[in-house]
Amino acid sequence: MKSPNNKVNDLEPVNNVDIVQRLFKQRKNLLKYPGTWVRPTKEADFEKLLERKGDILENLDDTIPTPDLERFVSIFYPAEIRKGEGFEPTQMDADDILKNILGKDTFNPKSKPEKIPGGFLIRGTNQLKTGEELIDTLDNRMDKYCASFQLNASEEEQRRRTLNDRVGIIYCKDPTPIIVKDLPEDTEIFGESVLVLLGKDFTPATYSKNIALSASAFVSTLVFSIGCFGTTNDVPQQMLALFSGENNDLKFINSMLPSLIGSLFFIQMSNELGHILSAWQGKFKSTFTAWIPGVFLPGSGVVRSITSSPKNLQSLFDFGLTGPIFGIITSLLLLYVGLENTISMDAESFEYLPSLSLEYIKTSSLAAGIIDAALGGSILQLPTDAATSVKVSLDPLAIAGFCGLMVNALNLLPLGKTDGMRIATTLFGRFGSNIVQLLCFFTLVLAGLFGKDKSHILLAYALLSDLTFKFDNVTDLPTRTPLEVPCRNEIDSIDIPRVLLAITAWVLVALILIPAS
Repeated sequence: MKSPNNKVNDLEPVNNVDIVQRLFKQRKNLLKYPGTWVRPTKEADFEKLLERKGDILENLDDTIPTPDLERFVSIFYPAEIRKGEGFEPTQMDADDILKNILGKDTFNPKSKPEKIPGGFLIRGTNQLKTGEELIDTLDNRMDKYCASFQLNASEEEQRRRTLNDRVGIIYCKDPTPIIVKDLPEDTEIFGESVLVLLGKDFTPATYSKNIALSASAFVSTLVFSIGCFGTTNDVPQQMLALFSGENNDLKFINSMLPSLIGSLFFIQMSNELGHILSAWQGKFKSTFTAWIPGVFLPGSGVVRSITSSPKNLQSLFDFGLTGPIFGIITSLLLLYVGLENTISMDAESFEYLPSLSLEYIKTSSLAAGIIDAALGGSILQLPTDAATSVKVSLDPLAIAGFCGLMVNALNLLPLGKTDGMRIATTLFGRFGSNIVQLLCFFTLVLAGLFGKDKSHILLAYALLSDLTFKFDNVTDLPTRTPLEVPCRNEIDSIDIPRVLLAITAWVLVALILIPAS
């Protein structure tokens, strides 16, 4: 059956309780966004349609099925928000916040707290100008409310006194959309901005795989570093003699190898320092999770997890950008110092220098250009066929600087659980960043297969990054695991200067990762 003016598109069968139930629950969104679900129609016509089903709507349960909630919340938030009893807000906590913290002058609620995986959701309207102002006001009210209870009070009052320590208020888009699957042109609606109540501890569990990954990263760094000496004069023979006990001369190990490994670690530590300073400035917590091994590189960087909510998208952006930028600056400094050392080194020491193939150096236009300019401007002029066989001897600091540039630039790509993905999330939102990630993934794969990256660094990074594409059967959008923890305020957009910084950073990434001709 269709409405008399034929404006409702094929709502067959009209007596389907599931369709009417979902339409009824989304009636406000339907009226606000009529073109998404039905063709434009008058509000009165839609009300008549609902009135005709009044006898069905009276006894409907206004809740979303648990599997749907699990699916949608898992798309929005990581598993760390769903730690179970003792970590998540209780019904009493949610009721206290509804009755004593919210109000008509802050966030005017229009529904009771709805249970979702990991916490509760409260629908309503922000009465203040910005999300930042709302979060600040709610925090102040929460502090005063918790301080109003005595330290040595009853168990119930103790629960309320610690409310601010246990429960975080998130201002974000509704993570629980409803879809009428039977309608043609199936489209979801993520409704108005809502408050989500979650626990405050997002520390990830310590998995044995993280320990194994870190151990593998150490081994890959050691193997890569030793491999750089593979064509150095007499070094392979000295290593064989050393392992067989025939020779105890450790000259090459004492001078060059520790310098290379130590420089690689130093670059990674500078990246971590940027993260630590940014988290301290933003007043949220983070922790080391795993060191990721590399393929054709000494490593792929460190995964550092955020364990408490950043206040806003600006804080998340700063955290994502600061670490790699610190790493890139440190890498450029080491590359410069290493090239100076290479030029001024005496002939005897030069024989023990590690080396990289010209083909490998040409995987980065920026780094290759710097190395070529420092060494006389003739390296990049060699024929392409000779790139594989030509080895360029470099000081260990220069090799570490080159690798650091590559690793930190890769970390700025919106791919997997990286800082680049954090930046993309602040710019494009949680769903938009997944689309960007998908484009980035296929770009790297195509560049690796058909581009000039003869060392296959880009292809290996794309295939082995922390990436899992899952096309949800409801949203039809790609997503990944794990997702980033929610910010306190995800409604207010980041400012224009940060957008320009992101563009500048990605231009720098392109200069580093696009191979030289």
